[in-house]
Amino acid sequence: MSKTKKFYAVRKGLTPGIYESWKECWNNVENISGAEYKSFTNEEDAKAYLQGNNKSVLPVINDDNVAVAYIGGSYTGKTNKIGYAATIVEKDKETDIYWRAHFKSHPDVKLHAGLGELKAVLKVVEFCEQNNIKTVTIYYGNQIVIYQQHKNVGDDGFELFKTYYDVIHSTKVNVVFDKLPSYEKHHYKERAEKNAKAGLLVKREQKRICNKT
Repeated sequence: MSKTKKFYAVRKGLTPGIYESWKECWNNVENISGAEYKSFTNEEDAKAYLQGNNKSVLPVINDDNVAVAYIGGSYTGKTNKIGYAATIVEKDKETDIYWRAHFKSHPDVKLHAGLGELKAVLKVVEFCEQNNIKTVTIYYGNQIVIYQQHKNVGDDGFELFKTYYDVIHSTKVNVVFDKLPSYEKHHYKERAEKNAKAGLLVKREQKRICNKT
């Protein structure tokens, strides 16, 4: 079994940089007071950490026609259900939407949580269209959110993929996608993921609105 390649980012140490072995990393942080370093499975996240790109700061929105959304997906093999959730942040309010997805499960179980994120994206777009939001930035976790924008139908003809493709390419909402690094904790991201799990248990779609004070 092949070993997963790791990238070691040293943000504060003897020689900051990205290293491909633990030995090189340790040589640059050993005995360094306040050393900052992390390991990653891809170089993109390692570079983001090194450059200090921090998307965990809560968004400040000053435009009525702009929103930011955080999505989550969940799956349980016990009942073969897929949950989805979106936390949508606007200028004057926050909206949580979550439920379980009503479509057949994908034969590749590794994609199930990702399918929940696709469903969450569709809900975000629908929400924006109904509330006259012109631009939304969606923070996602699963790469399928980007991959399926370029495929009209999945390899197995999965219907959700076609619906997703059609909506993304037909909506008048300016949808911007941004990936949250897996190492970053984020209030809204964690909220969406928690709601996605809760969505597996509820009997109807939940919508919770919180006005900002």
